[in-house]
Amino acid sequence: MNLILKPLGIEDANALSELAIKAYYDHYPHFWYDGGNWYVDKCFTISQLESEISDKNNLFYFAIYENE
Repeated sequence: MNLILKPLGIEDANALSELAIKAYYDHYPHFWYDGGNWYVDKCFTISQLESEISDKNNLFYFAIYENE
């Protein structure tokens, strides 16, 4: 098995934003009257994720399996 846990840095905020938005819309839009747009616009922006990644109390990782 080829599994890598890659710690995220500020340079990964864009990729994390894209992944988070896709995952959210794949699974949770039915919870909200607007399909979750307000939540995505608040929580998954690049600037918001840069702020969260920069916080020393938070740890973010990508799990990379078979190079994906």
